[in-house]
Amino acid sequence: MKPIQITFDEELLAELDERPEVRERGRSAVLREAAAAYLVKKRSEDIARQYEQAYTRAPQSEAEVAEWESVQAWGEE
Repeated sequence: MKPIQITFDEELLAELDERPEVRERGRSAVLREAAAAYLVKKRSEDIARQYEQAYTRAPQSEAEVAEWESVQAWGEE
């Protein structure tokens, strides 16, 4: 691991330090977990944005949709 230096607002740091998990595991562990969760969220948002852009750039034509509708199987009811 690489040590880094970050700056926190005093009120935010005080609130963070009040949490039992922070006292038990330490600031670094909790902040690493928060950073990892942030990156997972951002990756998911990036993927969703890429899908949206792909479908916006090349929307399916009516003929393509009709072709898929003709081969779909819903089963018997």
